[in-house]
Amino acid sequence: MSATTSNRADVALAVRRALILDPANPSRWGALGGVLRRHGRPGAAAAAYARQFAIDPADIGARTSHADTLRLGNNRDAALRYYRRSLTLAGAHQHAGEGLAQTYWEQGCGAQARVWYGRALATDPADPRARLGACIAQIPIAYAREEEIEEAREAYARKLRALVTWSNAADTSELARFAAAVGTIQPFFLAYQNQDDCALQRSYGAVMCRTLAARYPDLAMPPPPAQEPVGRHRIGIVTGYFRSHSVWKMAISGWLSELDRQRFALFGYHTGTVEDRITDSVRRNLDGFVDDIHDREALARRIRADRLDVVLFPEIGIDPVVAWLAGLRLAPVQAMSWGHPTTSGYPTIDYFLSSELMEPADADRFYTERLVRLPGLGCHYRRMTQRPADLRRTDIGAETDDVIYLCAQSLFKYLPREDELLVRIADAVPRARFVFFSGGLPNVTRTVADRLARRLAAAGHDAAHRLIFLPMLTEAGFMGVGRLADVLLDSVGWSGFNTTVEIIDAGIPVVCLEGLYMRGRHTAAALRFIGLDDMIALDRTEYLRRAICLGLDVDHRRSEGSRLRDAMPHLFGDVRPIRALEAFLLQTCQCPAS
Repeated sequence: MSATTSNRADVALAVRRALILDPANPSRWGALGGVLRRHGRPGAAAAAYARQFAIDPADIGARTSHADTLRLGNNRDAALRYYRRSLTLAGAHQHAGEGLAQTYWEQGCGAQARVWYGRALATDPADPRARLGACIAQIPIAYAREEEIEEAREAYARKLRALVTWSNAADTSELARFAAAVGTIQPFFLAYQNQDDCALQRSYGAVMCRTLAARYPDLAMPPPPAQEPVGRHRIGIVTGYFRSHSVWKMAISGWLSELDRQRFALFGYHTGTVEDRITDSVRRNLDGFVDDIHDREALARRIRADRLDVVLFPEIGIDPVVAWLAGLRLAPVQAMSWGHPTTSGYPTIDYFLSSELMEPADADRFYTERLVRLPGLGCHYRRMTQRPADLRRTDIGAETDDVIYLCAQSLFKYLPREDELLVRIADAVPRARFVFFSGGLPNVTRTVADRLARRLAAAGHDAAHRLIFLPMLTEAGFMGVGRLADVLLDSVGWSGFNTTVEIIDAGIPVVCLEGLYMRGRHTAAALRFIGLDDMIALDRTEYLRRAICLGLDVDHRRSEGSRLRDAMPHLFGDVRPIRALEAFLLQTCQCPAS
């Protein structure tokens, strides 16, 4: 058992012993809930908080902690119920209203979220979480109409300008109070609008970093220069994804397995609460691993104390703790990769590690960071080892002679402007069935499904027959569905990478269109890397021609699938990006960012 695992077990055991000695003490149950929540057991934590407020029904803090834990565990319907109950109690506090707002937003109910953030601001106009939430909640997760995208973008830009104006005029104490809100809600879905977000992200990042600097001025200053280098350069990786996840597959796994450990000492700082066998392996194989510091400031100070040469953030924009830490200066050089493939906007991030095959020629203007184009796909990617579930077409509601077009990406990647592509395919391919994955957000699924159904019905198609929406599946189940597909339709604007690679590796032909931004060029880059450039559509007309041809011509499908199976082995195990990353790290260690 590792030291950190032992520490967690000791804390949990101490709390449980206290409960045995004093089970009627509500604070003991609250402490147990805190331990369980911090260590990735939201269900058990919620039960502990429930026992706490069952003993003391007036404890609103226990009730909101219970609701927070349900929300973090993706049990959002239950979280909404408990937030509402907290609001009915005498002395109900601001946090329950903010919790309602954030839960509604996470469910894809933007209008309700904005109402509740507005109520929270009416109660306390200076509330930092409500101020930030009211701004970010202008960005929907999914759109019923194309016009909503520009409307939402303009609304967000107005709120962001107001936030910038406030931060420019605020005194140090006001800014310092806002620092607690950084990372609690992020403009994650902005990038899915398929537009140039650099200016908006620059404004957003400036506010986040300014408020953190006001609260923690010493942590915002460049750390003292490292001593004359002796031995290996010290590289830190800060992420919540030292576990099975697309961010792990795309970036972290290759860094940990291939970087030269004779020249680089690697330190991991795990900001997440979910762990698996990968986490255990990482814990054993890094030079240092921290996963038991749950106070953000304490973790920042620990990272600074480790005197790193470079900090690598595999993503900025998903994990809330990472978003907070990245706004500080933890090492002389700070770089991010494309786990969330858009600029952070943070002035504290010096470099963006990308892929030469994914970036357009003029890509530098889309980033506030200095763009580093690593060779090929920019990552050392390993072949999927998961065995797919053994599924039949009837298991997903399809028939034997249907032509299954798999639309495997998250639903919020599918914008209204691209619905016409599916309608045109349905017009030309009589047995076309379009298979989507719901992704666990019923309101988002409803928005996209209703929008597509209207478009298909207007063209004379039976939408109920043409569309299949599958529930969330295990990794094996997802792979099993992938094996049933005739054609993989890549999403336009925000392309697939992990998903695409794992499906086309089985010889499923893909239709893709190279986008304007890096995030819309993943699949095209993979095809170009293995020498199948001719599979990349040059425009929407060719996208449709290719999709229809694959749907109607079985022999063509088989031929394209065979070409993919023959070429795909060349995609895996490329070490050139790692060697280039090593050269970059050595250079920046000698010449830190100014």
